[in-house]
This record gives sequence, structure tokens and C-alpha cells, in this order.
Amino acid sequence: LEELDLSQCGLTRLPASFGHLGNLRSFKASHCQLISLPSSIVDVKSLLRLLLHNNVLNNPPQAICDQGIDEIRAFFSFERTKALKRFKILVLGEAFSGKTSLIKTMIGNLPFLTGMDDRTVGVEEHDLHLLSNQLFVSESALIILVIDINNYGDYSDSFDQNIKKYLEIVFDRIRKSYILCVFTKVDPPSRKRTRPSGISINLLERAQFCEQDVLCKLQNREIL
Repeated sequence: LEELDLSQCGLTRLPASFGHLGNLRSFKASHCQLISLPSSIVDVKSLLRLLLHNNVLNNPPQAICDQGIDEIRAFFSFERTKALKRFKILVLGEAFSGKTSLIKTMIGNLPFLTGMDDRTVGVEEHDLHLLSNQLFVSESALIILVIDINNYGDYSDSFDQNIKKYLEIVFDRIRKSYILCVFTKVDPPSRKRTRPSGISINLLERAQFCEQDVLCKLQNREIL
């Protein structure tokens, strides 16, 4: 099928499968009741002529559709790019763990070390539950848990307690959250002795066990 004219037929929508018309070169649907176009229309690479005058389109807007297929492709391309930029990242961690430095490094794509005067104010442990309802945790969010490795020994009980504190808050909101543990200050220049290279691996394994333990407790709580 290379040409298709559905003008003045009361058409109200186009199916998503419209993008499968790989040989279509000309499409007309003027004087109909179309409200929106499927984004799959941009997949019809062979489409050269598109007439959609006198509809009630709002996605893309009628003014854009009246300009033809090139403007429609540009509109959907921009929308897809904008959707990618909306990906949400939430950075959690104790005070002075390196959250600000990590964020600025990610944004600038260059190593960044936050100065003493520019550090963010930490949140006390008893305030975490009050803030939990205000955290913008969603299924599309990536939670980065920043951990200062120098605060914990290889078998520190406080590590498990602090990790579970954050995991409980996140999983209590969204059970299928994506959490990335980032260990900071692995090799601080001010320390003369070096930490064992395997310590971060050991703590990462313990973080995974903490995750399983928290999820199990939350599930048991729901059963009760």
C-alpha cells in the first residue's frame, strides 16, 4: 500500500500499527475527527506526503500537523528526548558521605570534590521517617545510596543498621525500587594506610543481604 485517502470519513484515531505501513508514501485524513496521532507514524520512513487539515488534533497540535510529516517527526523526536530527561535519580546517604561531590561529578562528567563550605546539611536519623513521605520515590526512579567506606570496618554492625535504615524507607514506598550502592572515599589522599581492596566487595555483599532481609521483614509485616 503506497497511497491511502481516508478524508471526510469520520475517522477518530489511528492504530499504533500504522507504523507497520512500510511502503506508504501518501496519507490523507483531512476533515475528520482525529484527536491524536500514534508516535509510530514516524516509523513510516517512506511517508512523503501527509494531509491532516481540519481535524481536532492536540497531540501533536493541529498547527504542527498542518505543516506536514517533517514537523510531526520533529515533534515526536523532541517528546522522546524530553521523556528521557525526566528520568529521576534520588541520592541518599549520611552527612559528609560525598553526595554533593557525586552529583556534581555526574552532571559535569568530571571529577569534583566539594569544599568544606559547600557541603550540604545532613539529616539526623530521627528525621528520616518524617522525610520518608516527602521523598520523590517512584518506580521510574533510580536511588543512589552513597556510602563513605571509611566509616565502616569489614565486620561493622553499624553498617547493617545504617543501610537497612535507608532501605526500609525506600522499599516501604516502592517495593520494586532500583538501588545502586556507591562507595566513596575508597582512596582518600589524606590517609597514609590503604584499606584492603576486598573490603568494598565484602560490604557490597552485606548490602545485598540487608536488602533481602528488609524485603522479607516488610513482606512478613504485610501478612500480619
